[in-house]
Amino acid sequence: MRLVSKIAGFIPLVLIIISFIFTVLSTTSKQWAYQNFYSEGEVVALDQQIKPLWTIYRSPFWTCGRPADPQPGDHTVLCTRHSLTSFGHRACETLAGTNLPNGQDNPAYGDPRQCQQIHMAASLTVSSSIFSGLALLTTLLFLPLSHLRPTQHTHTSPTSPVQLINIWIIFSLSVSGIMLVLAQFYGVLGLIQSALPNGAYATNISISASSGPWIQGKASVIYASIGWFAAFLATGCMVVVWGVPSFAGVGAGEEREKHGRRHEETRDS
Repeated sequence: MRLVSKIAGFIPLVLIIISFIFTVLSTTSKQWAYQNFYSEGEVVALDQQIKPLWTIYRSPFWTCGRPADPQPGDHTVLCTRHSLTSFGHRACETLAGTNLPNGQDNPAYGDPRQCQQIHMAASLTVSSSIFSGLALLTTLLFLPLSHLRPTQHTHTSPTSPVQLINIWIIFSLSVSGIMLVLAQFYGVLGLIQSALPNGAYATNISISASSGPWIQGKASVIYASIGWFAAFLATGCMVVVWGVPSFAGVGAGEEREKHGRRHEETRDS
């Protein structure tokens, strides 16, 4: 029974590691959204767009595009990693107030609404990675304390080091998961819903073009989903396996101790 309890104590750690890995993958991956190209300029009907000649990607930190003057038959795709801050070109820039090369033909071009959504997704993914990393680091440093404390001692002082550590890890995981869910939401809005030419595809089923619409990639579908799901699952496991402080239990225990002392004093007198 003790062996099973010790093994169960490591389940939150495994889930925290999984959450951290996929949160970082979702932050660094360029495959949040992709667009397939089926021909070199000529119009192709949607029902004939079967095998793409090349694919470009876009994420809160990456943009991909073709060379300025590609040679016939050259399907090279160039990708650029962008900065989170305004000190360098970010993954979405408007024409107003920037020196964006090639103007609207630049892969990083977007309208103000789209850029706001993409910048929000970028900030949220970075924040989620930071809190996930803090939760993992704290767990690795203080795992012996949290692991050795049995669950039935959850009514110890809420200000004890072990309890404070548990509260901090649970808080970090919760914030990380919530931020990653919001990043996924804003990422889909900015990279899919607000992206050109998705509006045309949504309003005209008979459209013909040399490319398809923007579609969610594995970073926004798989990596981010596993990241926040593992974070929330780890939080629940921590509550069950490692426990959290019960202020009510502590208050009740203190009242019982005071009542016992008064009873002893009355008996002695």
